[in-house]
Amino acid sequence: MKQNTFFFAIAIAIILLCSALETKAQQLYFPLGQTVNIKINAAANRLNVPINTGFKPLLSSEINSVANFDSILYQPERQLAFMGLRQLNWFYKKAFFEDFVAIRTENFTLSINPLLNLELGNQNDTSKRFFKNTRGIEFKGTIGEKLAFYSAFRENQAYYRPYVSDFANRRRVTPGQGAHKNFGKDKKGYDFSMATGYISYTPASWVNLQFGHDKNFIGEGHRSLLLSDNAFNYPFAKATFTHKGFKYVNMLTQFEDFQTKYYNYHTKKHGAFHYLSYNFRNRLEIGLFEGAIFQTTDTAAQTINKFPAEFFIPILGTHTALNGFSGSNNVLLGLNFKIKIIDNIQLYGQVALDDPSKKENAFQAGAKVFDVLFGKFKNHNLYFQVEYNLAQKSTYSATNKLENWGHYNQELAHPLGRSFNELFVKTNYRFHNIYIHLSYSQAKTNLDIQQSDIYAPPLLIEAFVQNISHKTLQVGWVFNPKTALQIFVGFDRRQQENRTNDFVFFGLKTDLSNFYYDF
Repeated sequence: MKQNTFFFAIAIAIILLCSALETKAQQLYFPLGQTVNIKINAAANRLNVPINTGFKPLLSSEINSVANFDSILYQPERQLAFMGLRQLNWFYKKAFFEDFVAIRTENFTLSINPLLNLELGNQNDTSKRFFKNTRGIEFKGTIGEKLAFYSAFRENQAYYRPYVSDFANRRRVTPGQGAHKNFGKDKKGYDFSMATGYISYTPASWVNLQFGHDKNFIGEGHRSLLLSDNAFNYPFAKATFTHKGFKYVNMLTQFEDFQTKYYNYHTKKHGAFHYLSYNFRNRLEIGLFEGAIFQTTDTAAQTINKFPAEFFIPILGTHTALNGFSGSNNVLLGLNFKIKIIDNIQLYGQVALDDPSKKENAFQAGAKVFDVLFGKFKNHNLYFQVEYNLAQKSTYSATNKLENWGHYNQELAHPLGRSFNELFVKTNYRFHNIYIHLSYSQAKTNLDIQQSDIYAPPLLIEAFVQNISHKTLQVGWVFNPKTALQIFVGFDRRQQENRTNDFVFFGLKTDLSNFYYDF
């Protein structure tokens, strides 16, 4: 993946400028996968926790400033007690309790782990078997107390269910995992790879600088209507500043799209994002968001134009003041909030304004309940979430697709694109390392599936309404919490209008990332 020179220049200049400062913190961030985040979310929702959680992923230094999350996530006391009663060999320890490779010195740490997603499934209306075969490796570590690094690579092959294959063929990408090549005698298999990496540098306790190729997420919900982890990884440079209850994030990104084949010319566009949040008495966190997509590719000459000066201005509100909602660059304003009712209950929501005068807006409202069980059942973690999302017609789209809210032919916000409403319900029960996950989604799109695509031309009239629902059950055992490696078995019933498909699946995976198939 080619990256623009200015990203490297920004990262190097910032690190050199701040290298004389000191801090004491771990600067790796927690992955976005739900196995990790349900536990983090529950602990971060306590009324005595002062951190701002709206812009994710969160740094381990943020989390560990208020709680020992290593203890919450990895349960080292239980592991030590278990190992103390048994004579365990090297393989047993690595498979169930430890990083595969771990190097620890006073000023340097390095962990190396395999990444797997081996899944086999069958759908009721066909004898064809569907599978995913992901093999990868991750490296993560720290240098001193100020610098952390992460790198991962995944190689994948898959035969997807028909509705996912239809999406992959139409968009020429696999959901959230980039472009593919077809393989197999029938040419219906998908071969694709995915690289992730970043460096994280904290020169002082109030500032963190990141440069990488990954995903980001704004909000507290299953979905984000501002910026989600739905699309493929992208290059970014991000600076985060904190002071008392305030947190300010400025991020510059590079996005790409392609039309026919991946290896054809990629049209580039760039994003500038500002997010300011405030935590009021650990009860209310409210965040103001501004994002702008800049066309930086001249499609006729297939060259990169010069960046406008405003692209680099790190001040919230600048792009709206200079462009408005109908200017040459696509501006999205947003509000993100959460309210802690008590330790166990959280309300949250979002408002996204694409163009209020044309009713190009989106809205979210949701609630979470953590650790429902008490007393002798307090170790039986029960989690419940309900969420409603709505996006009006033409939200996130643009007359010029080089300014739409998308990357790698996918939406940067909600997978359904535009003109929809959705109800999502999830509950998760976990006792030690065993979990039961139930989810239900019911979506109504006011446009045909292809027309709800933000890359499709704007429509003068609305097409017919479509209803899509998913009812999913998954049971699993996280046999190595340190690496999030788990075995699982599950069932998904998808209904689209009058057609119902039942899918049974099982497998082995490392649950560090979210890939969305509930559309």
